[in-house]
Amino acid sequence: MTLVFRYGDVGVWNSEAMDIWGPVTQPIGLTGQHFNTWLAAKRAMYIALQHSELAVDMVVEADIGPTLNSYKLIVLTDTHVTQKASAGLAAWVAAGGTLLATAGAGGFDELNKTNTILAKLLGVASSQGTFEPDEGIQFLKQDLINATVMGQVSFVDGNSTMPAVAVRHMFTPAATSTVLATWSDAKASPAALRTASGKGQALYYSFHPSFSYFLPALPVRPTDRGGLDSSYTHFIPSAFDSGVLSLIKNASTAAGAVPQVSCSNHLVHGKPIVSKTGKGVAIPLVNWAGTGIESLPNLTVTVNHAAVKPGMKATLATGGRVTELQTNGGGGGVSFVIDLGIADALILR
Repeated sequence: MTLVFRYGDVGVWNSEAMDIWGPVTQPIGLTGQHFNTWLAAKRAMYIALQHSELAVDMVVEADIGPTLNSYKLIVLTDTHVTQKASAGLAAWVAAGGTLLATAGAGGFDELNKTNTILAKLLGVASSQGTFEPDEGIQFLKQDLINATVMGQVSFVDGNSTMPAVAVRHMFTPAATSTVLATWSDAKASPAALRTASGKGQALYYSFHPSFSYFLPALPVRPTDRGGLDSSYTHFIPSAFDSGVLSLIKNASTAAGAVPQVSCSNHLVHGKPIVSKTGKGVAIPLVNWAGTGIESLPNLTVTVNHAAVKPGMKATLATGGRVTELQTNGGGGGVSFVIDLGIADALILR
C-alpha cells in the first residue's frame, strides 16, 4: 500500500537562517561549535518529544500559513530566524498556538541582527549570553558527559529541579511575563518564562532542557567504536531526567496536543503512517527502554487516530503475536498487546 505521513500536533522548527549563520556566529568562538551545540540540542529535543509520546514533525518557513496552523505546539531551538518567519510565528501564537523556545532561540534574524519580534514574543526585554568558552557539544555520548554544568534550574511550582549543561542565557524578563523557574544563584535570576500573546503563549527556557534530559542517562565511559553489544557505541540510554518530560508534557497539554500512540512504557515511541486511501495504518515502534536485543514483553500499545478502529486486522512486521484488548469506545483509542524487541511495526488493515 502507498504510505503517507499524517501531520502530528507538534512541530520542531528548522531555520534556513540558522543553516547560514550558525557555523560562524558567536557566542562560542570556535568556528562550528556554536552550530553543533544548538543542532545537538535540537536532536536531543526531538527524542525527548518522542518520549513524551507526541507525534512530531519538522516545520520550515514555507509551512507558515495553513500547514503551520495545523500545529498546536512548535519547538524552537535555532538561534537565527528570519523576520518573515518570526512574524509568522508571532501571528500563529496570537491565534492560539504555543511556542516553546530554548536557550538563545530566535535571538537573531537573517542579517545576524537582534530579532526584536521574537524577543518581544518570548518576553526577553534585554539579554546577555553566558557560555562556557571553547566548549561545544556535537555528539551527545561523546561530549555531553564532559560538559560543564552551568547551574541548577528550580521551577517555582516546586515540582522539579534540573541541571543546565554547557549553555545558559542570562536575561531580563519583560514586565508582562511570568517567571516559571529561577537559577540557583544569589539573585535567583529568571531561567524560564511564560508570556501571553493574544490567544496563545510563548514559553522560554534559558537553557537546553534536552541536554538536561540526557545527562543522567549517559554514563562516564570512554568513546569507542567497538562492535560488541557491550560497547558504548551500542549503549542505549534510558535513565533520562523525568522532570524534563514533565516540562514538555505540561506545555503540550496546555497547547492541546494529543498523543497519537501511547505505550505502557513511554520509552517506546510510535507514530502512525496512514495509507493514501486511509484504510491501512503502519506504526513503527522504536524501543528506547534499554532492553537491547531482549524482548519487552506484554507491551500495551494504544492508538488514538481516526484511521484506527476496533476490529482491524493487526499484525507485526516481525510476525510476532498481537492481541487486541477490549475497547470501551468514547475516544479511548484501540489497544494492542505485543512483545517488542529493538524495533517493530504494528500494521493495521
